[in-house]
Amino acid sequence: MKSTIFTTSGKLIDPFDIDPDRIIIEDIANALSHIPRFGGHTPIFYSVSSHSINCSLSANSSSTDALFLLLHDASEAYL
Repeated sequence: MKSTIFTTSGKLIDPFDIDPDRIIIEDIANALSHIPRFGGHTPIFYSVSSHSINCSLSANSSSTDALFLLLHDASEAYL
């Protein structure tokens, strides 16, 4: 049985055999904006994307660190 995810950009992704050419940054951003952080146990909705942006903004003036922090939960878009 093959497991696939149909993304907002129209791509089919197999999370167990990911083709890097099918990864679209907008799909990651969209998915993470819909996933609640802390399993939804917050008084107001707090998305994984908001958490990632806040982490990125806290980077110490290193664009490499900022990018790493922005994408540190990117796999959650597919897993």
